[in-house]
Amino acid sequence: MDDEIQNEERKPFEDEGGMEVDEPDPDEILELAGGDGRIWCVKIPKFLMERWQSVQRANVHLATMRVYNATNNGKTRITLLLPHAERLGENKAETVGYDTDGLTQEYDLTIVNQAVENQLVVSEKEMDPPKGRARHMHLLGHIQHECHIRPPLNAEYRSTVKSRHVAANTPQRSIIRLEKDGMAGGQGALNKLASGTVQNRSFDNIVKTQKKGKEFERFARMPRDKLLDLLFTLFEEKSSWAFKDMRARTEQPADYLKEVLGGVAVLHRSGELNGQYTLLENFQNRESQNNAIKEEGSSSMPSYPPPGQGTGDGADDDEDEDEEDEDDDMEEVQ
Repeated sequence: MDDEIQNEERKPFEDEGGMEVDEPDPDEILELAGGDGRIWCVKIPKFLMERWQSVQRANVHLATMRVYNATNNGKTRITLLLPHAERLGENKAETVGYDTDGLTQEYDLTIVNQAVENQLVVSEKEMDPPKGRARHMHLLGHIQHECHIRPPLNAEYRSTVKSRHVAANTPQRSIIRLEKDGMAGGQGALNKLASGTVQNRSFDNIVKTQKKGKEFERFARMPRDKLLDLLFTLFEEKSSWAFKDMRARTEQPADYLKEVLGGVAVLHRSGELNGQYTLLENFQNRESQNNAIKEEGSSSMPSYPPPGQGTGDGADDDEDEDEEDEDDDMEEVQ
């Protein structure tokens, strides 16, 4: 039971380095003191958020929120005004605020949810001294309203959208017109380039051609038993073979030939036979026995004379047999 509870408490954690850490969550204490603040959760346009994130100084006035009086229908208008950059000093080098050029100066703030429930804002910072994943947790407040900020559809915003559209659709690379004044060789070099007589070296690397692969031969696999017979025949001719020569004689795929060779031969990695195959010892003994059997069989076989020829004794015997046959055929007449 304790093991099941411990497994439930173990949660995968992904730190800044992107490495997954599988360890129990640290036992942290949430400080509630000063956490009674009311916070607005506001969705801000991307371009405005990027401009605010670019501000690196502290205590910079980002915007002013203006709340108008409620109308007869009970709705309240809220706007967000960006400050204008103010310059101080005689040379106007020191700037108060931040650069708001190209941004719409006024935005409408709309409250989407008047009463948000069960949403908190918590801050965390590392322990002093650091204690692994443990953090110092502090409650900042409860989210009260959920809001959206939208720029008004006025002439200023339309101009901003148009300029962004033009910038986004402007190609990064454009066609450049070659003039004779900017080329070495003048009008003559320009005419050669236009006619195709001279190749422009600056465009050589635009299209990269792929190198053709090495041509290879296709071999059909023969049955394993026939290949083994062929290998033993080759080793009878010569005791050691290089793989290249063996493949040329057998005309078999390299992988298949290596597989079959691995069962009957060994590849030498050093010495006089470096890089060559020789038969295993048990197959070498078998080969010598087969050769000895062949030699004994050839020496023990009787030699017969050619047809129509023979020794003298054999001829006499044949004549005697013929005479006896003639005697048997003769009958005595009285």
